[in-house]
Amino acid sequence: MNINITLIYAAILAAIYVGLSIRVIKHRFGTKTLFGDAGHHDLSIAVRTHGNFAEYVPFCLILIMGVELRDYSALTIHILGTVLIVARLSHVFGLKANKGAGLGRPLGVIATLLLMVTSSVLILIRSF
Repeated sequence: MNINITLIYAAILAAIYVGLSIRVIKHRFGTKTLFGDAGHHDLSIAVRTHGNFAEYVPFCLILIMGVELRDYSALTIHILGTVLIVARLSHVFGLKANKGAGLGRPLGVIATLLLMVTSSVLILIRSF
């Protein structure tokens, strides 16, 4: 048993997370805001996209790893990993669009939650 495929997606998602972190840092320097968002809408969006990514991605990666450890096909793991990347990027770009009301935001959330449910079910199916 290994988690080689999950690790590929973890590395890609880590790179995205670094990019989101840099975006927050740039906004903080630009607005001279060390804590909170001080009412700066763009900083608020950057902070929330970064925070939301940090809240969901680790949990999703653990679930994808669980699916991989349950010996599902490589294709299944790649589909889950790709869905996670697309979902999180959709969320990021959706928050940036239309002052946080872009279509990508709800699509990203829905796809992420469906990925969590699907992964959980797949793990449970092979656990008994």
